Amino acid sequence: MTTPDVAVRLGLTAEQVEALTTVSSGAGEPPEVLVTIEEVARRLVQAVLEFDDGLRRRELGGVGDGLLPGHHAAEAADRAAEGWSDGLDLDADEVVAFERVVAAMGLTAITAIRAMLAPVVKRGRMMGWSKDSEERLETIAFVAVRVLPMSIMPTGMMWPIAEPFPWSEREALAVVLGYEVRWTGSRDQFLTKLRGRWEMSNGRAVLWQS
Repeated sequence: MTTPDVAVRLGLTAEQVEALTTVSSGAGEPPEVLVTIEEVARRLVQAVLEFDDGLRRRELGGVGDGLLPGHHAAEAADRAAEGWSDGLDLDADEVVAFERVVAAMGLTAITAIRAMLAPVVKRGRMMGWSKDSEERLETIAFVAVRVLPMSIMPTGMMWPIAEPFPWSEREALAVVLGYEVRWTGSRDQFLTKLRGRWEMSNGRAVLWQS
């Protein structure tokens, strides 16, 4: 059951909440509720934190370190909207971490979630919603995270975070610039985990150029 206060804090109408959380059951039938707006908001928070953690583990800085030009971080003063996480069933650590991450982008927690939901709400039922609750949440999170003012964005094709990347920063730069670089990973990694169109010559990998 959706808590009205959560929808109000997010600035959503009843029709927008319904579009985000339900799927049509057929003519004349009430829509089936797949997820709640609380689950949607919680998944957005967790998606941002996962994005931030992934960047840091890859030594690419955090979310607040890769802002687009012209976007300035918030002042050090606490700008969190008190009570924003009520009803979202987040851990205290998640609440604090999310406030820190969005403050680095010049946002409060609630304005960040509202901004992230805006393109999802705009597309509404035009997004070809899945009838699976987990897929619905992941689709919303994928679209919503891309609103963040970042020069780096996550995709569904990233190198597995649990596996060390075979190339150094220098080697990765060289291969993107068109050089052949000796591949030090496994054959399986080359074939299944190195995304894009690649060729191998004498043990060296080269990014396919059109």
